[in-house]
Amino acid sequence: MSLAENVLGASAGDAASRKQADIAERQRSGGRAVPAAQSGSERLGAVAPLDTTQVKPLPLVLKKRLNRRNAWARRAQSGDFLRPLSRKKENGFWQPPRPGSCSWTLGSGVGIMAGETSARFTGLERCSSIWACPCCAPVIRSQRAAEVQAAVEAHQAAGGQLLFFTGTVRHRKTDSLETTLGGLLGAWAALTKTGIWKKKKKKFGITGYIRAVEVTYGAHGWHPHVHALLFIDRAEISEAELEAFQAWLYGYWCEAVEKAGARKPTEKGLDVQKVDAKGKVLAKYVAKIQQEKSWSVGAEMTRVDAKRGREGSLIPFELLDKNSPIDEKKRAILWREFYTSTKSRRAITWSRGLKKRFGIGEIEDENIVENIVETLVWRTSSKDFRSLVKQGASLPAIALEHVEKGELEKVALLLPKNNETIVENSP
Repeated sequence: MSLAENVLGASAGDAASRKQADIAERQRSGGRAVPAAQSGSERLGAVAPLDTTQVKPLPLVLKKRLNRRNAWARRAQSGDFLRPLSRKKENGFWQPPRPGSCSWTLGSGVGIMAGETSARFTGLERCSSIWACPCCAPVIRSQRAAEVQAAVEAHQAAGGQLLFFTGTVRHRKTDSLETTLGGLLGAWAALTKTGIWKKKKKKFGITGYIRAVEVTYGAHGWHPHVHALLFIDRAEISEAELEAFQAWLYGYWCEAVEKAGARKPTEKGLDVQKVDAKGKVLAKYVAKIQQEKSWSVGAEMTRVDAKRGREGSLIPFELLDKNSPIDEKKRAILWREFYTSTKSRRAITWSRGLKKRFGIGEIEDENIVENIVETLVWRTSSKDFRSLVKQGASLPAIALEHVEKGELEKVALLLPKNNETIVENSP
């Protein structure tokens, strides 16, 4: 029996977990298991269109744990894909890009910190990449989503309105991400830094914005697009005013795109929607996560990590999944291109003075941590931790699950306990 089989044995609780995991996989793939009587010569569990009357949404705790397992598996794949970008150091060792070394041990020991409802490792490298780390990005983006939502709710409570803007540039399959992303960001800069825009926003009552960038990959290549929340100091915006504003904005956006050296989009490449009184966007393109009622405009702006590709497209993290429709060699090339094209770019920006207006402090991605009381509950050696990762990329996530459930005897099967000195996480 393997270590994974030993820890995830055949108890009733584990069987239930596997059943829930099956349900999660069916939901992710948009399908359900086909009963044997219907499957003919196909194997039991073949995927058919999702029957939403049979599959219920996962409990939040279980969903978070499944997502964490998936994130650890993706991080291991990311490390493999980024290895060719490693640089030789003066000491003769090769150093991969920071997301490629995330979760590497820092010293002789690794610890597990436990809070009231969650657990995490300490003593591991942390890259703090909002773009290219499947494990760091959710932590950072969750904080950013909370900041955006706080501003949205405060603005609406004061009687203001919000518009949700989406802008794109036309792209071809042969276009590099560096080209299309550079054109998109250049267009945004051209749009917001001219006198025409300043006059228009004053007339319309726009007093600030939050801008976020999102990237997907599909049949027509890389598709970067910008989302922007426009804060408007007005109590009402009529449909006629919104329609006229969108028509003006489309023309001006096309001019900005061409100034940036990119190709202007069709009218479908720009959209403006109202944010409703509950802080949600009613736009047709908004990606719901298993129909979560809590999916807010703050999440839509920032939680790229929590989305899934639609209509044949993939979010970048899906390039790290082994069940991807793209072969591994191509996925590796695309992932390296995504990393190099987004490195050092800001994913989310606020217009000057907007954070101060809503009392939101400045905090760098590297300094974002969960604000919970934690206790060191487990120590293990770095050697044992590395051995665990080699046996299965998701096994560290399973160890955290056992801590969260108070099953320390199962943690011991994965990570032998000792008193090694722990070096704190690097920023």
